[in-house]
Formats: sequence, C-alpha cells, structure tokens
Amino acid sequence: MRLVLLLGLLLTSVALPSRGHAQLRPGDLVFQTSRSRQSRVIRQVTGSPWTHVGVVLPREGELWVLEAVSPVRWTRLDA
Repeated sequence: MRLVLLLGLLLTSVALPSRGHAQLRPGDLVFQTSRSRQSRVIRQVTGSPWTHVGVVLPREGELWVLEAVSPVRWTRLDA
C-alpha cells in the first residue's frame, strides 16, 4: 500500500520549497488510499479519495507512520 501525503499536497499549494519528508513532524496525520474492496466502498460513500489515516511518530531515530490495520503496524515513510 502506498502512502499518499495530504500534507505534501497542501504544502505545494502554498509554494513552499520541497524537502521530502523534512516538513513532517510527530503527530502529523498521513492520509492514504488503497485498492481494497472496503476502500472502494469508503470512497463511494464519503466522496473522498482518502480511505485510511496514520499518525507520524518517532521510532528508532526516524519518523514512522503508526497505522491501525490488522494488526496495528509501523510503516516507514519511504515505504
């Protein structure tokens, strides 16, 4: 599953220089979409492309995303 960073989209709309993940901070939300059947239903009902959200948190000296999937898991930002 790919991470889609809503924050990145918002920042580009205000013309901030691109620095990869440098602008992310602990506590930021990362909005995602997937191709699962459940995600398709969520998109149809909400009208939003975002079907899942994770929280940016520090781990092992880097920022990771903690996401509630089965089971809850940590995902690297570059995954």
